[in-house]
Amino acid sequence: MIYDAAIIGAGPAGSAASFFLSQRGYKVIVIERSRKASSICGEYVPDPSSLGIEGEVGSSYSEFFKPFVVNELRRISFKIFGRSFKVDYLGYSIKRSEMVEDRLERAQDLGADVRLGESFITLEREEVYKILTSKGEYFARYVIGADGFLSRISRFLNGEKVDLDDVSIAFPIEAELKVEDPSEMKLIFDEEVAPGAYAWIIPRGDSRANVGLGIRCSMITMNPLDYMRKFLSILGIEARDLRGRFVPVGGLVKRVAEDGIFLLGDAAGMVIPSNGGGIHNAIISAYLLSKSLESELPEEKYTSYVNRYIRGDLEAGLTYRRAADVLLRLGILKKMIGLLPRSMASEAITGRRGKYYPLLKIVSYLYPLSKGRGGSRSACRLA
Repeated sequence: MIYDAAIIGAGPAGSAASFFLSQRGYKVIVIERSRKASSICGEYVPDPSSLGIEGEVGSSYSEFFKPFVVNELRRISFKIFGRSFKVDYLGYSIKRSEMVEDRLERAQDLGADVRLGESFITLEREEVYKILTSKGEYFARYVIGADGFLSRISRFLNGEKVDLDDVSIAFPIEAELKVEDPSEMKLIFDEEVAPGAYAWIIPRGDSRANVGLGIRCSMITMNPLDYMRKFLSILGIEARDLRGRFVPVGGLVKRVAEDGIFLLGDAAGMVIPSNGGGIHNAIISAYLLSKSLESELPEEKYTSYVNRYIRGDLEAGLTYRRAADVLLRLGILKKMIGLLPRSMASEAITGRRGKYYPLLKIVSYLYPLSKGRGGSRSACRLA
């Protein structure tokens, strides 16, 4: 049997691809090494209005996750070296695992072949693609890489080079925690707490929250887990069953589609470098893919859609992240935090291009000169 598409990975991107493609009548197979969905992330998605995405793309994105919303968040409150800021920004705390499992089941109902607990090994190009796994081989016209950071599918298009400066580790847990305002997400930027990234408290109600932090692999000076244990201790939360995941924060990969291979979500580097958000782009890219396969030139169509709906935010996020790296590593940000315009901070956190973007773009040009300054670690491990 020849499938229309073989989807490697069944996280938010893979489950969304199977769902949207099956809805359009494509015969797909999903190959996922894990036996069940996991939720090693902040479980937060922005509203389409916050992203500036309207019409068919925005509504399809929203309809995909809306049944799994547990809490609406209307503001982001953040501290940068002790100074407080707030910005209105509509988003949602969601049940990620339930969303993934439900959408895979819906795809199965529509005819998708879902293979959990089966590892991808390699692929070969014949008249169609031959996909080799730990349990067999399959044939498909298209191969969809939705296999996350260090995507094995991405290697076929972009090679294996990864800059340690472009990698974060995220450690999230869900815990009982009394929150002051359930409609407000809290972020903490402090290099002693979360070097190179931030810590978060994302309310899932009045007395429960997703709590965690991200840390940049090139900026840590101790075991990554120790940062998470320290943060949880400050909040009075017991540190147990801690698991982390690597997150790409270096922006979009060079090629997102070529010769029948397409990359989605984290596999394509679609995490916003300045704030670590990635679920929304995983879903959106899957929907854009489903539209692209209708074209006579699907690779070109998908690339044009990514450029239109996703690339701009990723480039802005990378500019903000690199500008922050420069100011952090040169010791400027901490000394001048009292002079930082509130709108500049809000732009960087939300990824919106505002009046300060051109200035921060200039600062980001100094990024290559700042690399290597500050903490560093030759190996960045999850345990």
